Amino acid sequence: MYKIKLIGNVLIFVGLLLLIISILIDNIPLLSITGIVIVCIGFIFFLFFWKCPVCHKHLPFNGMIGMKYCPYCRNEIDT
Repeated sequence: MYKIKLIGNVLIFVGLLLLIISILIDNIPLLSITGIVIVCIGFIFFLFFWKCPVCHKHLPFNGMIGMKYCPYCRNEIDT
């Protein structure tokens, strides 16, 4: 679970970083589009892979930070 969370967060962070750089440096359209695409890939990655390792149900996004137990089966999530 740690790898999945790390990869998704890095994708979203890099995408947002590209968007910020694009805004600060004369609104570069290609950089903006690339940032948006990378952020979308990060969210899609979480949609497919952010699951409980025991019951395999999709975990909610709102409790991602600090989530220690699956809300469905109550098993520990190895974060």
